[in-house]
Amino acid sequence: MDTAWLHEYLARNEPLLRDITTRVGKAQKELLQLEVRRLQLLAFVVPALKERDDLRERVQNARQAIRSPIIRLPVEIMSEIFIACLPDRPAWYPHKKNTICVVTHVCRHWRQIALSTPSLWCHFMIVHPSQVEGRIFQREYLQTMLLRSGNLPLSFSMVFDQYEATYDLLLPAIERWQHVRLYGPVQYASGILENNPGAFPMLETLVIAPLRATVSSRLEPTTPFQITHAPRLRALILGQFAHPSLLILPWSQLTQLTLRCSIPLSEYPAFLRKCPNLVNCELDIQYRIVPDLPFPLTSLVLQHLQTLVVWSERPFQTLLDSLVLPALRELSFEAPHIQRHPPISSPSSLLTRSTCLLQKLSFLWCAVSQDEFLECLALSPTLSELALRGSDLSFAKPFLDSFNPDTPTSAMVPQLASLSITGGSQKFCADLSAELFAGMVTNRWTAFTSDASEALASVREEDKGKPLRVFGFTSLSIRSIPADLGREIWTRLCRCRNEGLEVNWSEPV
Repeated sequence: MDTAWLHEYLARNEPLLRDITTRVGKAQKELLQLEVRRLQLLAFVVPALKERDDLRERVQNARQAIRSPIIRLPVEIMSEIFIACLPDRPAWYPHKKNTICVVTHVCRHWRQIALSTPSLWCHFMIVHPSQVEGRIFQREYLQTMLLRSGNLPLSFSMVFDQYEATYDLLLPAIERWQHVRLYGPVQYASGILENNPGAFPMLETLVIAPLRATVSSRLEPTTPFQITHAPRLRALILGQFAHPSLLILPWSQLTQLTLRCSIPLSEYPAFLRKCPNLVNCELDIQYRIVPDLPFPLTSLVLQHLQTLVVWSERPFQTLLDSLVLPALRELSFEAPHIQRHPPISSPSSLLTRSTCLLQKLSFLWCAVSQDEFLECLALSPTLSELALRGSDLSFAKPFLDSFNPDTPTSAMVPQLASLSITGGSQKFCADLSAELFAGMVTNRWTAFTSDASEALASVREEDKGKPLRVFGFTSLSIRSIPADLGREIWTRLCRCRNEGLEVNWSEPV
């Protein structure tokens, strides 16, 4: 092969090739220098990057530390907190500031949590708006509450009339009704349910209370209000002008009943007989223009009744004389303080017939004779709470002496723990001696602390740490009495207060 031409070509381009070789060598040298520089920079950047990451983590931790703890709680716990802020069931919302909508206006995070918690939207109030625009808003509001509450039971309060436009939204959800208040004319209340079978599988509390301010609410209803199937219904409140004779309800399963009806006294036993399983009962015996006629006394035994509250605007002794309440634990009588009726003459007879273990007794603006009051206390050795309001009893020395414990069991109502006195007649304040009253309280407090000390000293080694059951005086409330009298009692009970006796009294300014 002839290579002469190649040698000739190289000879002619030898300067060019030498220049290229020199440039390549320089480039390699520069690359090597750059690699060394890169390694040097990398050795500096790696610690700087680690320091940056550490600093970022410390800043994040610092931000978390200064944020409000409520923001850092998990969503599930926040939901439970919102639910716990709701009033006890059954709950009603008379004002918008008390609704759960308030939490949706705090921040986006809270709003998302509230909207994702259906149980927050099961409680609402529906009023009757006077404007057409208000009715449209009310309908949209109800649609929103029903949508957000999912399929959970509903508790609501409703003011209605015959033209109410929200019936078509509530009636399809009738199986979800749980705690319901219906305000308005009773004849319209019965019209709400005229097209449904009367089945309320979730209903537990029902209130039917015609509006006092509405003239038409005084009209007598013509259509019965009928509920044929409500297996969970336990509490019923009937308003002032709702006549219970036109209510068809499962009376026998009720455990709580409040009657606020202007009906003859002779009709109360009939309704109470329908409710043999009552545990709590409140009777508002309201004033009637037509006087009550005498009715034959037949014993009415309520085996399970534990609480009886009687609010009366007219005498009710004949009703009280017919009751036998062996399970009674709380008994309260109250009357409007602007009215004065003859003293109640039969509480002690009720306690004698019932042979119950009464624990709480209240006379609120209700007259009772001195002998009757003492007899009630003598028949209630297990009494732990006594409340008097507007009393005209005499707390003179003979009366207070019966409360002084010569021995732990010899005093009147030896287990009395709480005494509340609010106001009183001129006779009551005149007979009340601060020295004797404070002495009685001190004696009972001393007896209680002594019993507690002896019980603590005699406890067995294996029972230490268990709660002790010691009965004794622990709380005193004195309100609306003359300032000088209250101040002197407060001063004389200084030692007892320092030792732990709870005394509620507002010092005069």
